[in-house]
Amino acid sequence: MLLKNITDLWLLATQRAYAEAGCAINFKEMAALSKAAGPDSSLIDPNDHLFGPPGDMPARIAEYCRDTGQPVPELNGAVIRVILDSLADSYRVAVS
Repeated sequence: MLLKNITDLWLLATQRAYAEAGCAINFKEMAALSKAAGPDSSLIDPNDHLFGPPGDMPARIAEYCRDTGQPVPELNGAVIRVILDSLADSYRVAVS
């Protein structure tokens, strides 16, 4: 059996950044915002070193998208959707 470490829902610590900006949201609200945002064309590599340490994940996601020539998610729901879609893609690759 092969073991592969992959990033988990740690990236959803974005809720801290939103709370600090005066817009606290819980996981249920994150799911609703993500669903409302619809599928996004941007994907991040959740295992990139940029996302390892604690910090402002929405800003890091924007930086990653700019650096890789992808659309930058502007709204909270779009950022959350990028995270969830990227994690799903990362998990898919890890198990295939």
